[in-house]
Amino acid sequence: GTFEVELTFLQFDRGVGIFGCNEHTVFSSFDFASAVRPGICVGSVNTSLAAPTGGAYNMALNTDIFVHVWRAVFRQEAWARSEWTVKIDPDTVFLPMRLRATVAVPPVRSAASKPLGVFLNNCRIGNHGPLEVVSRSAAFALQDGIDDCIREDFAPFNQIGEDVFLRRCLRHRGVATLDRFDLLSEINCFSNPGPCTSRNVAFHPFKDAQSFRACLDGASLRSSRCRDSGCTIGYEPQRSCQCTAQCESFGN
Repeated sequence: GTFEVELTFLQFDRGVGIFGCNEHTVFSSFDFASAVRPGICVGSVNTSLAAPTGGAYNMALNTDIFVHVWRAVFRQEAWARSEWTVKIDPDTVFLPMRLRATVAVPPVRSAASKPLGVFLNNCRIGNHGPLEVVSRSAAFALQDGIDDCIREDFAPFNQIGEDVFLRRCLRHRGVATLDRFDLLSEINCFSNPGPCTSRNVAFHPFKDAQSFRACLDGASLRSSRCRDSGCTIGYEPQRSCQCTAQCESFGN
């Protein structure tokens, strides 16, 4: 949609969201960026991205779309050389530095080291699609098993959305699930995302530039509070709070 293109350009221009990751690809059914934002890597998805609403939970029936997207991901090489693959919706305010801190903690690193890897669950009622975080081994398991999951009909395309399909397919493939409810702030996961000053990794949804900027600014303000608390050793103004020993003493 038009708002998604606008939000993608906003994030690219500010170097935030997926553009703060080591590598990125924006998947689209058309090339919306090369003429005006040539730095955006656009991956082609040969299907309509319009999803009907309905099914068991009156949700977006977008599983078929995202099966096309995952296949497009697997045709590239970036995911296979990355420790983590992250799927983000354009209307999600996403802070990669916070995710890097999350995946660095021992319980997450231990889960990711399992033979089939780990899928981080962001919601108490099952992972929600605005943010999906999959370790490298788990991504390999999805690549190898996605056709089997479709044949087994674990999540009927005319009844269930892509996030349900993904978590059911990964569970069927033997991928571990690790609850990390600090990842996503979203009303549908019992958390009010505004004004985005909590410690979450991502906030959803913000479907216009004004509200998106306000959330991003709120999250950025939260990240700078260690300096306001007196944490100044090694502080770099253009980065979110770095965890020196002094910063940690402030609990931030």
